[in-house]
Amino acid sequence: MDPDTDLARKMARISGRIAYGNNRFYVADAAGGKIYAYASSGERDEASDIDVIGTPSCMTYANNRLYVVVSRTRQRRLPQLAPGDGFPQLSADYRYDVVEVHTLSGK
Repeated sequence: MDPDTDLARKMARISGRIAYGNNRFYVADAAGGKIYAYASSGERDEASDIDVIGTPSCMTYANNRLYVVVSRTRQRRLPQLAPGDGFPQLSADYRYDVVEVHTLSGK
């Protein structure tokens, strides 16, 4: 694979998962559930970490707020075909996205 193409693909994967605001870098954990904060110097700022419900897929900073698109999964039960038809009750998972808004504290 062409090194430039490989780099472009890697950059596309992290695009939107890093935001800068309030003198900090915010990095979304692709495994989900957390956004890590780093000072401009590169040092971790654990007090500014943000917990999210779901997997953060992208984020942006504006007006002292961090806007995070979070993917969540919910299970729902599917209706039975008919009472007593012998078929088991089925369920299905579906994914949906929400926007969480986090106001950032100034330090």
